[in-house]
Amino acid sequence: MQRKEAEKEMKKHPQFKLVEFNGATLSAKFYHKDCGRVFENKSFRWFLKQPKCPHCAKEQGFTIENLQQEITNLVGDEYT
Repeated sequence: MQRKEAEKEMKKHPQFKLVEFNGATLSAKFYHKDCGRVFENKSFRWFLKQPKCPHCAKEQGFTIENLQQEITNLVGDEYT
């Protein structure tokens, strides 16, 4: 995957901006527009599967509502 393709994929997640791209399976850096922080993820593809800011995720904590929202994001209303 080239950077141009990666930036196209990032349009699906407008709250994030790609800062550094080293390849689809290598680490990448992202900017979270909501909190203004830059963070690194172990793999660009991994981030696309679970696009979230680690700083904000820690602040939110784990709740049933967060888990339900993640499931809905993954499978939609397929199992309701």
